[in-house]
Amino acid sequence: MPQLDRVEVSPAALTNALNDPGTSALYTGETARTHGIWYDDTNERSLYSAASNCTGPPGFEVLEDETIDVNSTALDGGGGFNLTHLPYRKTSLGSCAYLLLHNFIRSKKIFEVVRENGGFTKLTDKHPSYEMGSLVA
Repeated sequence: MPQLDRVEVSPAALTNALNDPGTSALYTGETARTHGIWYDDTNERSLYSAASNCTGPPGFEVLEDETIDVNSTALDGGGGFNLTHLPYRKTSLGSCAYLLLHNFIRSKKIFEVVRENGGFTKLTDKHPSYEMGSLVA
């Protein structure tokens, strides 16, 4: 792993930048094939919509952008997720539960590595939908 303590990061303004899979690659050091995030708008054949109660044929459009926020026009996203816009999955107990984006990624993130070694991390973004990077899976 590169010497991250020697990397100097300067703020940059990005316009029309995509959230994924590039951000996931940066957070994990892996490609989309390994971390599982192919785009910020994908169809996942194993997940369900909120209205389905995890019955019927699976298949759900997973969105990883501000459209899943309570209020996508508010700077803070309205303070949470609109649960009807999240993917749902069957649990091991047979119930139906929503899947938060930080649990969707299949790889360990740099934030987890730092915390496991006694460090502290923080990532802030304008919308709750971008919480994937800062939370532990």
